[in-house]
Amino acid sequence: MSRRKKKSPYSRLEDSDLRNRCQTCYGFGEIIEEFYGYGVLQTRMHKTIYAAILMSMTVQIPQAQPGSVIENATGRVLTGLEVLLAERLELVEGKRIAVVCNHTSRNAKGEHLVSLLSSHAKVTAILGPEHGFSGDRPAGELLPDLGDPFEGIPVFSLYGEFRSPTREMLSGAEMVVFDIQDIGTRFYTYISTLYLTMQSCARNGIPLLVLDRPNPITGEAVEGPVAHPGSLSFVGIAPICIRHGMTVGELALLFNSGHFLAHRVGAHVQVIPMKGWSRSQWYDQTGLPWIPPSPNMPTCDTALVYPGTGLFEGTNISEGRGTERPFEVIGAPWIDGEKWADTLNALELPGVVFSATAFTPIRIPEKVPSPKYQDHLCYGVQVSVTNRNSFQAVAVGVAMLCTARTLFPDYFQCSKHLNSLWGSERLREQLYDRIDWKQILFETELERQSFISLRKNSLLYR
Repeated sequence: MSRRKKKSPYSRLEDSDLRNRCQTCYGFGEIIEEFYGYGVLQTRMHKTIYAAILMSMTVQIPQAQPGSVIENATGRVLTGLEVLLAERLELVEGKRIAVVCNHTSRNAKGEHLVSLLSSHAKVTAILGPEHGFSGDRPAGELLPDLGDPFEGIPVFSLYGEFRSPTREMLSGAEMVVFDIQDIGTRFYTYISTLYLTMQSCARNGIPLLVLDRPNPITGEAVEGPVAHPGSLSFVGIAPICIRHGMTVGELALLFNSGHFLAHRVGAHVQVIPMKGWSRSQWYDQTGLPWIPPSPNMPTCDTALVYPGTGLFEGTNISEGRGTERPFEVIGAPWIDGEKWADTLNALELPGVVFSATAFTPIRIPEKVPSPKYQDHLCYGVQVSVTNRNSFQAVAVGVAMLCTARTLFPDYFQCSKHLNSLWGSERLREQLYDRIDWKQILFETELERQSFISLRKNSLLYR
């Protein structure tokens, strides 16, 4: 039975009217919901209009305002934490402060935020995100508050009974400080903790100070769709692109801006920018030591592929957890790795090659207690990035999903969790409808361009 389509309310709109509505209705945009809900792109006429919109918008990756890069003579990037201690101590001196932090909250010497702040302020509480304050707990493991205080300071969990700081956690605090290393992907949950912390600060009338850190996979590339309102969750807390190309400080400004419409938080937020970081910099160019932000994010290379291969968490194909190369090896017992690799390499995707591989996921208590296909030999592909500047993680992830669905139709399955990762039900529907991967990406382009334009005023660095 053919699916009956709703009549589109845009069938008689002039191109200019449609373009104006696309540009102004980013909420994330009712227009996007209506594009998908009515299947506007199903007809040749509307595809032509859509293409005309993209050509006429000509949105480039925006540049920060002149003077936004602070000069730095140290030869390496200074994090917001280091800038705070060197130049802005008056912001915290003598105050009672609650800190949202984890094991990454350190300066280049390895000294922790809590110890450093305790010399100048009274730290009233420590609030830890997913993976815990120590950063060594597996993904998805709910964490209790710690019974033993750290240096006499109570440690609360923001990944247990509560995801947002409570009034009790913030009791007596005059300020909240946020300092956590992110990896640049929407469904990596530290930015969700940032968003919910901002909401809590707004509710309780407490100012928030965000100490900025680099986006490890640069601040230039923006990839994938934005999360749709009906699919927002803790792994997609706000309508931003999968690879958003922003720092945590910039995201805080975006979440708090009037441009974010219904999703604006409305907190009193101040960001301490880094010194010496530019949008084109990769983490290994910053001079800062890499501290794995979570147990299955061991290297910068992992962070680079994660926006694409992380989507396999919503399928019955192993994303490589339980191996030494999580998110770089992808497979299952029923996959023909040689056939899959050959098919993917024939697509000539930029900056990447695929090679057939075999691996056996094992239980690693401190990293992954129950990986997919535990102790079973899996066949699949290894994703090897050959040029990280041209590599497009989300495109690679979508191409891999589509080819797996085509090559192994009797086995391939995806769960509703994929909706949360992608930000809508659309990708899951398209996979089962066997839509070409290029068409899938084409349909996300308007959202991507809208987000690039939306984020412009929140960027702090050139």
